[in-house]
Amino acid sequence: MAKILRPDSKIKVNRAPQDNNQDFRVQVRHQGPWVILLIDKKPIPMSTPQAHKIGWALLREADDCIREANNGVLWAGHKANHSVIMTVNGTSLNVSAHKARQIAAALLRNSDPADDFQKNNRVKII
Repeated sequence: MAKILRPDSKIKVNRAPQDNNQDFRVQVRHQGPWVILLIDKKPIPMSTPQAHKIGWALLREADDCIREANNGVLWAGHKANHSVIMTVNGTSLNVSAHKARQIAAALLRNSDPADDFQKNNRVKII
């Protein structure tokens, strides 16, 4: 029988007017069955479904910010008028649309090896 683990992080993604108050460092890695979101070296473990869900939400919000500012055109060189607000356990982080796309890509990229670890080691995270 598989061992069942459950993370307890609450993460929300919203949009807000552009704010250039970005003095934090964000890293993403996978460790065993977890996807670890590091914000200023403070780890936030996520299950692969949660990482995938947050990654897609970040990507959608960032793309909507860029499209809204550029008459519906999404292009890597375009700038956005809004930023993406990521609320993690009650703490809000204001991230530019470009940075949100990078974090989303890292979450989605790292959720695959963590999911493979679960399949190969009989660990189920819900």
